[in-house]
Amino acid sequence: MKLARNHRETVKGKGVNGAFVTAYNGPVRITVQEALMISSQKWVR
Repeated sequence: MKLARNHRETVKGKGVNGAFVTAYNGPVRITVQEALMISSQKWVR
C-alpha cells in the first residue's frame, strides 16, 4: 500500500486532480481496508 500511496502522490504532483487508489483481490474489487487486512499492512498517509 505504501508503493500505491507514493505513486498516487507522484501523479498528483504532476497535476492530476482526484488521483486515488483501488484494491483488487484477483478480479474482484475490494476496499482498501480489506486489502490492508489481507496483506497485514497498516494505513500509510
